[in-house]
Amino acid sequence: MRQWIDLCVRTHRLIRANPAFDRMKISGPTLAADPHNTNIWIAGNNTIPNQIEYRLEAGPGTGTSQSAYDLTNAYPSVVAMLRSYGIPERPQIINDYASFQEQIPFGAAFWISQLKRYNTHALRGNWQGGNTLHDLMANLLTKSDPFKYTATGYMPGPKYTVYQNYYKNMTGVRVDNTGGDKPPV
Repeated sequence: MRQWIDLCVRTHRLIRANPAFDRMKISGPTLAADPHNTNIWIAGNNTIPNQIEYRLEAGPGTGTSQSAYDLTNAYPSVVAMLRSYGIPERPQIINDYASFQEQIPFGAAFWISQLKRYNTHALRGNWQGGNTLHDLMANLLTKSDPFKYTATGYMPGPKYTVYQNYYKNMTGVRVDNTGGDKPPV
């Protein structure tokens, strides 16, 4: 872990020292875990990223810190953690959201609403493996035989229509709202 931290610090300083990268945003530190207060070294080394990045992929009912994997809890927790170390609030980027169990249309709607509520950018988790990892666009597509790489007949998958609806029909002014306390199961 120490070697990784040293690499992050060294790279951050090299990028910031080069005027050619003045407008480049730095994200991080990216760990395959929920955010927690053990990442204080970013303030201590004066290598604070422009955007805080973390994952939210535990899934419903997984582990003792399940509430940390809900954006309703994670987002304000990160803001509070930054403030406690004198770091101004930063945009939060979710690098992989939604567990395998949440990869259903209802799960997509739940996560989109969470991300919109906090004005957060994110990448949806891709839980496929082998040839299907890239073949089905993270399960937004399906085909006649989704598990046969050479099969043809691609078509929109069930989650595709949820994302399409948000893209095409969710326009206008966003109203303030409050989320529920449970992610989909």
